[in-house]
Amino acid sequence: MRIAGEFGCIEGICVPMRAGDGAIGVVSMVGDRPEFSASEFRELVAIAAVVFRRAERINRSDARAQIGHQRHYQ
Repeated sequence: MRIAGEFGCIEGICVPMRAGDGAIGVVSMVGDRPEFSASEFRELVAIAAVVFRRAERINRSDARAQIGHQRHYQ
């Protein structure tokens, strides 16, 4: 937090998430205000869920592409 504070980041949240395959991840966000309101906090958690799910889809599509690439060259 000390290093983040040097860049103006003084508040943040970490939202733990569980992927469809059981893997655990976290989405972290920081801001330059001392405190988020309750509605801002809820909105940030919702955004974190969207970001995590999108990253999960990208990861799955990348894994499928790699499998397809390996099959092509076997």
